[in-house]
Amino acid sequence: MAGDFDKDGRAFFESMATSVSENAGYDNTVYFLSTELAPMEVVKVNDRLYKYGVGSERVFEYKCGEAEYENYTRLDKSTAEMYFGDQRLLTDLKSRDFELGIGGLNYADSLLFRHLGVQYLKVTEEDFESFAMQAKMKVPVLTSTYPSSQIWSRFEYSELPHFGSLVYRLPFFGLYQLNKYNYNNHLQEMTKIVGAQNAHLISDWDQDHGMIIGQGTRAGLFQSIMMKPPNVRYVYPLTTARSEVKLNSGFKKAIVVFNVESERGYDIMGCPSQREQMIKEIKYTSEQGVGVVVLAPPSLKEELGKQLPGSVQVVETTSPHSLKLVGGDNLPMFWVGSCTQNNFISGMGEHQALFVGYAKNYDSTDQNT
Repeated sequence: MAGDFDKDGRAFFESMATSVSENAGYDNTVYFLSTELAPMEVVKVNDRLYKYGVGSERVFEYKCGEAEYENYTRLDKSTAEMYFGDQRLLTDLKSRDFELGIGGLNYADSLLFRHLGVQYLKVTEEDFESFAMQAKMKVPVLTSTYPSSQIWSRFEYSELPHFGSLVYRLPFFGLYQLNKYNYNNHLQEMTKIVGAQNAHLISDWDQDHGMIIGQGTRAGLFQSIMMKPPNVRYVYPLTTARSEVKLNSGFKKAIVVFNVESERGYDIMGCPSQREQMIKEIKYTSEQGVGVVVLAPPSLKEELGKQLPGSVQVVETTSPHSLKLVGGDNLPMFWVGSCTQNNFISGMGEHQALFVGYAKNYDSTDQNT
């Protein structure tokens, strides 16, 4: 089990490794690559789960001041340098005769699994759409049939251009070619990292052939509509039972829920520079005569409590997607958060709320919103 090594991505893969090792219906033994241990150090977690060290000197951090693709390429190269910079590590991994590899969307994991000669899965907790397909995985994209959020993010909602217009087509085609150009440059840099003796791991592959599994559904508002190659499949996220949180009495007109995931690096609120504007938005919303609820981590609750009016209900939580808000007197609800599958499910799926989303990263024109 490899996967993303930044703080937020690692938690997802660690929980998946634990689940696989605890599945009573199978007898799998899982080795979970860890940056907490020295290279080749092995620590037993349970009877079927082991942590395998890949070195602790590297820091993998998602930077809020960079766009999604900048973060992706930087972390991808750092991961490849960690894998292929230590020949002893590669030799030891190969000697263990693994049968299956599980990794994230980073290209470095694919190179590692190809080097080890194992079949592999690529897993993401998000949907797998056009930007990730062409910019990260070099998967063919039907450019004429799918709306590009990279283009749409440049326009006001009421002024979205027609798919057949030159205003839409010209920048779409330009960005598609730019994504291909950037990807090829990235492959050249990765070739230098893996070395001439491993260059075939890149040059012999036209695209990623591993099975790619993403969270997404096939109906209604959650629908994943883009045509995909046969190696792309979806699973509906399995969520645990939710804890009920009683809403304050006296809310009128509607309830607006702000899910402020400021401790999640991928979230726009992970950038402190964005919080002043967020607080202004919450204050303004509370002045419109509607009920306002803020889901916030402990590190932010005290700050919000000092700056927000008493009518705003602040709920302290490190797991906003394990909560169910009750007692709203059937008032209409709006859910405000980043455009992630978990927010779609919590907002629209669990609470039947209208969803108001912002880009996952700070600059909506540079990534898939």
